[in-house]
Amino acid sequence: MRTAEERVHVMFDQVVKEARQGFRVALGMDLSIFAVGILLLVASAGWALLNDDMGSWVGAGASGGAGVLGILYTTFVAKPRKQVKASVDHLMYVKVLFLGYLRSLHQVDQDLALMDARRGIAMYNKVNVPVLGLVENMSYHICKSCSHREHIFGHGGAKTAAGELGVDFLGEIPLEMTIQESADLGKPISLSLPESQSAIQYKSIAAQVVAKLRLIESEQDGPPKLKVTNKLQKKANMAPADLLAMIEKYISQHISIPEWNMLHVILTALSVIQVITSYGGEASGKANMGYSKFANPKAKSTVPSKFGMFIIYVGAMLVNLVCLSGMLFSDHEIHNSRQVLVAICLSVHFVKRELEVLFLHRFSGVTELPVALMISVFYTLGSVQIEYFVSTVSESYYGANPSSLPVGVVLFVTGTLGNLYHHSLLAGLRKPNEKKYVKPEGGLFSLVTCPHYFFELMAWYGISILSLQLNVFLNGFAMTSYLLGRSVATSRWYREKMEDYPQKMKCIIPFVF
Repeated sequence: MRTAEERVHVMFDQVVKEARQGFRVALGMDLSIFAVGILLLVASAGWALLNDDMGSWVGAGASGGAGVLGILYTTFVAKPRKQVKASVDHLMYVKVLFLGYLRSLHQVDQDLALMDARRGIAMYNKVNVPVLGLVENMSYHICKSCSHREHIFGHGGAKTAAGELGVDFLGEIPLEMTIQESADLGKPISLSLPESQSAIQYKSIAAQVVAKLRLIESEQDGPPKLKVTNKLQKKANMAPADLLAMIEKYISQHISIPEWNMLHVILTALSVIQVITSYGGEASGKANMGYSKFANPKAKSTVPSKFGMFIIYVGAMLVNLVCLSGMLFSDHEIHNSRQVLVAICLSVHFVKRELEVLFLHRFSGVTELPVALMISVFYTLGSVQIEYFVSTVSESYYGANPSSLPVGVVLFVTGTLGNLYHHSLLAGLRKPNEKKYVKPEGGLFSLVTCPHYFFELMAWYGISILSLQLNVFLNGFAMTSYLLGRSVATSRWYREKMEDYPQKMKCIIPFVF
């Protein structure tokens, strides 16, 4: 028969499981709502581009699509999701309190722990090993929402036992989620969140331990002799499994790795496949995406280049603007401080691309419609994936890697401005209504064929560093693979079409590739 404590675990775990299923339903509703808005905006924009009536139709479509999305998102997703999350948080808090009540009735944890401590002290006294003191672990629970202290396992037992046993009481360690999160990242809470209550307690206990060790050392003939092993020698003698574990631990300190459930494994595997395959199709010239200079004008389904490029970016733009507006103007829950910043960066990136399509670039050909739709889906789902995975990163993780904020912002701003500058240079090469391709000049075009790709990748890695999340980095790697291959194909195209084009011009990275 199950104990009362086991029955509580089963009951609450079932509630949490049902709540998670609710979250999956909400995510499906998210995608459906995004699709409605995309259809509204694409339809209005397509009419405008084909009938030269930009003012009325784009304005009506954009406002209508955004309005419908905002209403549907707030009504059917944001508010129910917040209510479900609040209910789960409340249930988990009740679970902790109730289990604490059960344990206090039976005096399970604290009595057993004190019994072990008494036995340990008695053993060390027999063999003349000095006991530095007692520490009360999980002394009290700190609420993550309001920082309220709750002594759910009783209080004062270790301090009383220390007085009875004649040893010093060194302090109390709270039961707090951030301690576990920091430990999983390989960084103590005293470094990741040095001003927190838990960090202050750890530092106080450490200071007492150091003082006692120095006192013991001063009373002995000399310091204890330690055998020091060279770190490089130790690593060289590691088993392969241990070495891999060490590498994984190092990576996990700088890049947040998701929980390996079925959904995350599938998404990560798809990203890895994109990283591996994107370069070859473009670089070989056998499977170039059919837009810009690589579009086939004889393809069955083509649209004007301007409309095709608009389709490519509109879905991702809309998704990110909706996510950002949900964070800023509705009850959408924000899990960490980087969510809003990443949403801003993604919105800026895709809004900039659409503005360039509408007002900067000069188009001369066609875009293959299936290609435009496929890339649009890739960008849209990629944006949803980035927004989702950034929300899974704990705030304490960013506290442990503070330099990622300025580095990420500088890379994103520099990449965005550099990309815009070189796009403006490309736009200025041809006169209005001129269709002939011209050799690019100015900026970094004297060093590489595609400097605008170089700066675009810089912006994507800025977003990756801001997020510090594995799947966002994989998205950046996939973009790198694709744009490297695209730059190779573009360089080959220029050499074939223009006799005076430099034969040894690098493709995308100055002096390197």
